[in-house]
Amino acid sequence: MENFKSKVLELAQKSTFDYIQFVNEKYERDIKYLYPNRPSIAKRTRYKELLAYYKIKSAIAEAVNPRAILEIGVRLGYSAAAFLHKNPFSLYIGIDNSTLEVTNLDYANFILIKNYSQAKIFIHRNNSDIISDGWRKTFNYPLFDLIHIDGSHDTMSCYSDLYRAKEVSNVKGIIVVDDYFNNACPGVGRACKRFQNETNLPFCEIDSCRGNGEFILRNDIIY
Repeated sequence: MENFKSKVLELAQKSTFDYIQFVNEKYERDIKYLYPNRPSIAKRTRYKELLAYYKIKSAIAEAVNPRAILEIGVRLGYSAAAFLHKNPFSLYIGIDNSTLEVTNLDYANFILIKNYSQAKIFIHRNNSDIISDGWRKTFNYPLFDLIHIDGSHDTMSCYSDLYRAKEVSNVKGIIVVDDYFNNACPGVGRACKRFQNETNLPFCEIDSCRGNGEFILRNDIIY
């Protein structure tokens, strides 16, 4: 997986993806960090940091070149936009149960369809516990080449999402877990380490943005 990591970092350096074009000022909860006193984009306090973060997302997807993408935790769709940046013809399936953020999911669906009209985009307003091979077959989805986990951040939820992801992942498919290094949600790191110890899947780690980080696994083993 170190070769994959090196490729991702190289592609991120060359990436032209800029998340700022997708930012929804009205609904973005972190707006005070993105737009302090309305300075120019170049001077926004977290702009460069988040730019690097989303370039890593885009680079991961570019390295995988997925036919089908599954994301657990959609929010406003910025990560999804990054994944589709170099894969505009892919199938993208999002799962999000954000009942308090219905408008967020509407916005995510809007920006993705507007900017990636040739992709096949479907967002399910559900908990991730619907995910199974039976669910996949019901909707006639293929096995997924890239799966991004950014749902509930407690240990058991993330751990369960990893096993759900593995069940619907293609052979050699890539599973990415967000917030791996984030001290505010240590359950994510615990879940990743437990899952990797149990499955022995090859993995690598990328510290992408002030502790957020990506834990990346390749689904080499089928049980």
